[in-house]
Amino acid sequence: MEYTIQQLCADVLGRLGEQPVADLPADLPTVAEALERKLRAALPEVGTMLISDAPAGKLGAGGEYGGISGLQAEARRMPCGLYGFDVEVPADFVRLVRMRMASWERDAHEAAMPGDEQHQRQYSPEAGIAGCGSRPRVYLNFGRHGMVLTAVGSEEATDALSGLGLWRMPIADSAGKFQFPAPLYPALVSAML
Repeated sequence: MEYTIQQLCADVLGRLGEQPVADLPADLPTVAEALERKLRAALPEVGTMLISDAPAGKLGAGGEYGGISGLQAEARRMPCGLYGFDVEVPADFVRLVRMRMASWERDAHEAAMPGDEQHQRQYSPEAGIAGCGSRPRVYLNFGRHGMVLTAVGSEEATDALSGLGLWRMPIADSAGKFQFPAPLYPALVSAML
């Protein structure tokens, strides 16, 4: 869902019981203006932590990344005999919500991160462990140009990406707008107090 820094500031001030003060000298920033600057600076770190640590049910669908038709998924044969597809993700990637290849029977809803015990499953010679159409798996890896999500479980090298939802680091744009999971917004307001 889309929010603004101004809305976040008003909600934080409301929780603190603060009211805007009128008739301040023009060169003196108001409490709201000072708080907006601090919230803009803290949002990426605090928001990323909340998204990373949240239960999957609190993340919603995530943002549709890149308009699926524009994404390139590079196929490679995996040790299990099936294909894995590498999809580049942005440097500000935080968490996978859903990923699906056209031939899969269901979505994958999480990515095994480097260092996790499950991350090594991608090298298994068993498709049921590494990933297959009925139990697909996704792994976050480092590619030639940055991070990639490796989707394992396709029988054909011609399979196509049909869905990808993920959350990126929440950063306010020049208008103060940012994307953030609606169910986590109350936690964001509390964390900014």
